[in-house]
Amino acid sequence: VCRIFKTLAGHAIQGLTLKEIAEAINTNDPSTLRLLQTLEEERLVIQFESKRWALAMGMLQIAQATDNELTRAGARVKEMQQRIHAGAANIENRPL
Repeated sequence: VCRIFKTLAGHAIQGLTLKEIAEAINTNDPSTLRLLQTLEEERLVIQFESKRWALAMGMLQIAQATDNELTRAGARVKEMQQRIHAGAANIENRPL
């Protein structure tokens, strides 16, 4: 399943054919189709009318939620670094 996600990465607009995906993950077409159908039920991949497959909104929403969390975490880490730096400066500037 992870190999399918990695294979579909960067193909959200045009997607890939079943055969392209199967070849990329080194699996036969029927097995790949079953995996894709399971992922489709979970709204993680979508099959276009052209029969090509791509990452679906569900997967993109997971990616966006993760990016949002990392942005918040980065802001918190930066704030902590600034406070530590300010505190260290106060310690260094104290008379002995």
